[in-house]
Amino acid sequence: MHTAVKYICLFTAATVFASSIVLRVDRRPVKTLSQPTPTLHKKSSTPTRTEDTAVRSSDKSDTSTTKNQSHIDDSGHVTNHQHKVDTNPHIAIIVTNKRSGSSFFGELFNQNPNAFYLFEPLQCFTQMALKNEIPSNEFNSLSIKTLKYILTCDFYNIPYLNTWWEAFRNFICWSTPWSSLCKDNKPREVSIETGLDTLVQMCNLSKLVAIKTIRLADIASLREFVEMYNMNVKVLHLVRDPRAVMNSRWYLHSPNYDFLRKKVKDETIDLCQHSVRNMKYVSSQPDWLRGRYKLVRFEDVASFPHECARQIYQFLGVEYPLVLDGWINENTNKDTANPYNTKRNSSGIINKWRNEMDFEQVKKIQSKCSLAMTSLGYNLMNESQFVNIDDYESYLRPEELPFTKLHGIFVKINN
Repeated sequence: MHTAVKYICLFTAATVFASSIVLRVDRRPVKTLSQPTPTLHKKSSTPTRTEDTAVRSSDKSDTSTTKNQSHIDDSGHVTNHQHKVDTNPHIAIIVTNKRSGSSFFGELFNQNPNAFYLFEPLQCFTQMALKNEIPSNEFNSLSIKTLKYILTCDFYNIPYLNTWWEAFRNFICWSTPWSSLCKDNKPREVSIETGLDTLVQMCNLSKLVAIKTIRLADIASLREFVEMYNMNVKVLHLVRDPRAVMNSRWYLHSPNYDFLRKKVKDETIDLCQHSVRNMKYVSSQPDWLRGRYKLVRFEDVASFPHECARQIYQFLGVEYPLVLDGWINENTNKDTANPYNTKRNSSGIINKWRNEMDFEQVKKIQSKCSLAMTSLGYNLMNESQFVNIDDYESYLRPEELPFTKLHGIFVKINN
């Protein structure tokens, strides 16, 4: 295998997986949260995973149970069938930033027929905070509550349910398994009960639940999923060269709404402080995160998508879907003018920022992001390097940064 391949997806932040731990969780009935806005309180007839069923287990036997499930046929009618509910799914939470290649990366899960993938389920809370419909300081707590209910397939308890559904339904046609809710690639006029029952059904049937969000501020906030709810959570921290991220944001002339929500003055500083805050937390080697965290650079995924995808699934402990190979072949060698398209000329997009920015712009980003770039493995450039470098590996440091090395980087910088 080519020597470059061994450096793919290099930033696995722990080399020793934590032993499986089963903790006692009190059996408590699910309570419907009080809603400050008129919200549907109907309970789904479709069963949901409870906190008990999310407990990690080392048992390799089939942990599924047979339950009645609702299904929507092509005419919109709901029928009931018996299906197996997986009581111990694998969970992947993709934490990233806007314009970091996350739409493309998310397709590595969306294209898996055995996965339940959600694209930006926290978007509505950003909009509500900007409209002063919720206090800005409630954003994080609402986000964590929502993730908890999604990960246990309990969609009917999501806060501000009607508002959440109206925002989320615009994304349902992105997922093939939910095609029954779409017509001509647009959401069908189905009731909220029917839509949520379908989500519950698909969630319960899945072996892997994956959520991608650019709106979660800190990896540290995921701790309670492991320590309080005993979920089989693994964190994929997707990063991209800050120079490429900022170039893409400037090119779109589109505001980063979460940047506006946080009311930070400088968007570049906000981006890099967010990265540094998470990397410092990771480097402190928290016990709950050991064996559950993987840092992935978009540049590596774009250059070696097949190898990266297989390594990611191996990390998650989930069988690799062979159908994904065909999707990668079909969607990584296409040029498109649509910046939101998941079909990309992957190798060409890595150097795109260097063809669109002048060195003064690059220098300003580097001056604000030197610590973030150092911790993530991106080399700073002088003007000569900026003009003459042809290979992205020349400005990426192809080396592993496990917990101990990350900790050493921050100790050295702080001293």
